Amino acid sequence: MMDPFQGVTMRGKKLLITGPAGQIAFPLAEELAQHNEVWGIARFSEPGSQERCEKVGIRTVVCDLAKGDFSALPDDFEYLLHLATFQGGGLDYDQAIRVNAEGTAALATAAMAAGVGRFVFVSTSKVMGEKNREGPFRETDAPAPEDAYALSKWAGEKAVLDVCRQGRMQPVIVRPPLVYGPGAKGNMLALLKLCRMAPPLPLAAVDNRRSLIAVANLADALAVCVRHPKAAGQIYFVSDGEDISTPELVRRLGAALGRPAKLFPMPTAVLRYSALLVGQTAVAGRLIESLQVDDQKIRRELRWTPPVGMVKALGDMAAWFASRGVS
Repeated sequence: MMDPFQGVTMRGKKLLITGPAGQIAFPLAEELAQHNEVWGIARFSEPGSQERCEKVGIRTVVCDLAKGDFSALPDDFEYLLHLATFQGGGLDYDQAIRVNAEGTAALATAAMAAGVGRFVFVSTSKVMGEKNREGPFRETDAPAPEDAYALSKWAGEKAVLDVCRQGRMQPVIVRPPLVYGPGAKGNMLALLKLCRMAPPLPLAAVDNRRSLIAVANLADALAVCVRHPKAAGQIYFVSDGEDISTPELVRRLGAALGRPAKLFPMPTAVLRYSALLVGQTAVAGRLIESLQVDDQKIRRELRWTPPVGMVKALGDMAAWFASRGVS
């Protein structure tokens, strides 16, 4: 059986992970805690989230990233993985900057003072924009964030780099596209619910390409970025390596849920106009436009390959969705 955490080879290290109960952070923190001293910091606002972390060996510290007070943190960490973020509905620019930029800057400053050797910051491919302009995004392209969340993550990236220039802490920035898997939220959860209902959808004529990354693959890539010496100071896009169209994604999700998709063609111009009439242009854009990332840099420099295939990863997410009875 393929190991979904092929990159986790560290032993006896001391790591700090923000948002350890999250969809991406928890499986990674749980795996790392088997052979390393792992601490997690978060607000732990969801009932039982702190206990869940401690049950698998993750030591916890209650801390609010938005307040920027990290005086309670233990010191002498070798690595810090910053996954906690705020992207809730109705997020305005001031809220986003306070949490994702100013909070990140304060955390990076505290981490360097505490002796952290490497700071891995999970950003987003959205710092490049909402759609491709000339082919897949590459690390050498100029960022063009559009919404509050993307602007704040771009500001967070710059804050981490600025702090690290003042000392010896090594920055690593990872920009994933849409993340999917057990615990899915946001757009992917909404798509799962839609595919479960299996209504006729006017998407058969959409011919776009979207990059995705499974939770297990992103966790594995982050583990490699933590330990690999060549990752220091780098920015990486990561993905499953199989870019698919929106109708193909809907078909695969429908098959995984046992609810075959019913798609019919409609001109994309009509889809855009219909979305405009109901104030859903952003949603239509995500369904119609292409957003691909080129992840050859991390594959080449760190010899990373995603350990889990998309078919299995989508199946795992569908099984989680069905078993939880998510409403």
